[in-house]
Amino acid sequence: MKVLKRQATTAFSDNDHQHTYRKEGPRNGHISPVEMRIGQPDFLDMENAPKPAGYQEFHETADVVIETPSKFFLVSGSSEGFTLLNAFDGALLASGVGDTNLVKMSSILPPGCQEMAPRPVSLPQGALVPIAYASLCSDAPGEVISAAVAIGIPQDETRAGLIMEYSARAEESIVKAQVKKMVEKGMELRNRAIKDVMAISATYRVASIGAVFAGVVLWK
Repeated sequence: MKVLKRQATTAFSDNDHQHTYRKEGPRNGHISPVEMRIGQPDFLDMENAPKPAGYQEFHETADVVIETPSKFFLVSGSSEGFTLLNAFDGALLASGVGDTNLVKMSSILPPGCQEMAPRPVSLPQGALVPIAYASLCSDAPGEVISAAVAIGIPQDETRAGLIMEYSARAEESIVKAQVKKMVEKGMELRNRAIKDVMAISATYRVASIGAVFAGVVLWK
């Protein structure tokens, strides 16, 4: 092992013509195959290594981003647009989330999550906003499009609730009934008794290009 260490250190030192890396000193641990091949040490003690600028700020921000939400509120909207994307953007604005960065979530409501009532008048511009949503865009004039989301609130508040999303080229009543049924079936699959089912929907008859949007915003 001592012979291998001297060979690796020598190779590393000889290759470091511009003194880019620190010189290898005595250390505990093994010499990896990669280290032997290129003469570059695989630093083992990363816990005590100096942290790059911004490291602490990044981790503090990451903690906030992944914090489990404790509140939720429902949003919906519809819009005409210049293109399909413009119509979708307009539906987001009509829903009150158009100036945020939406982070699409899968369909679980955290245990104990409570509805925000009234919902926030506005959200911080550019904020990362966790949301489960349904949407639909169409460029067929005269077509009716609808989107809906529903939440199954469990009787046991220590258990997770369920969010379902659905959209279709159909009347609002049909889409809303379908998404509620989806929640009931999903909670049944989990053997979880339902306390309440909440839902919100949007519908629109397309003039030229249109979009609908409905979502459940998860908030801290």
